[in-house]
Amino acid sequence: MKQFLLYFCCAGLAAVVNFTTRILYDLVLGFDLSVCLGYITGIGFNFTLSKFLVFKAGKSGRTGGELLKFIIVALSGLLVTLLSTRFYYYLLGAWDNFLEETGEMLHIKMIVLRKGAAHAAGIGTAFIYSFIGHKYFSFLKRSSARKQ
Repeated sequence: MKQFLLYFCCAGLAAVVNFTTRILYDLVLGFDLSVCLGYITGIGFNFTLSKFLVFKAGKSGRTGGELLKFIIVALSGLLVTLLSTRFYYYLLGAWDNFLEETGEMLHIKMIVLRKGAAHAAGIGTAFIYSFIGHKYFSFLKRSSARKQ
């Protein structure tokens, strides 16, 4: 449980990096590309925190292999993030008919909020997926693997 909570804090920090950079990227790029680039920016940040703080693998001597596995989990997590973000964005789109009648400025503000809420929910979905992947794949200790 302690490891999960520590991962939650570190991944939460990485999610802030992810979310913040997505907003900055979205100023000049499309939404989907911004979600992807924000996610990739958070990967590097999250790998460092996860390796040294969460999974205590700083002296494992297997950084290259761990990084490769981390990237595999992270990239598949990117797909989870993107698909779930688009799904939540679609679900939140039910408000569009109502918003079209409330005025253009409110409609624009609600689209921005809709993007933010959908992206936050997508990050949360990928968080659970990623913890399991990193614990049992990226940073699985060799002795733990033999016991199972």
